[in-house]
Amino acid sequence: MILRPMASRKRISFRQAALVSGLVTQEQLTETVNALIRTLRAGGVNVKVTDKQIAEALIESELITTYQGEQLLLGQTRFNLGPYVVIDWIGQGGMGNVYKGVVHKVEASFQAAFVDFVIAVVV
Repeated sequence: MILRPMASRKRISFRQAALVSGLVTQEQLTETVNALIRTLRAGGVNVKVTDKQIAEALIESELITTYQGEQLLLGQTRFNLGPYVVIDWIGQGGMGNVYKGVVHKVEASFQAAFVDFVIAVVV
């Protein structure tokens, strides 16, 4: 599984990607946008909220990670590998990419190397 967006895919908005990914709920997204609008209005700034501002607010509130925010801004929507949720990209070795993730709803950390469809998981 490659977590980089393919050039041929039609890019979707950050809000759509965040919801499709399942990383945030509609309620969490709405609350975040509304809080940003209130903050901007209080500061006398234009109330148009950008995708980047939403991503930064979701990261700050720890609903998503920095890596997930960056990928969502690119239109990436897949962060699950079975029961695992990818939370960061660690690096690239000679045979593939290495990601950091957690077991869904257990919060146990793991590292996975993706090599020609073979998965090595280190707990």
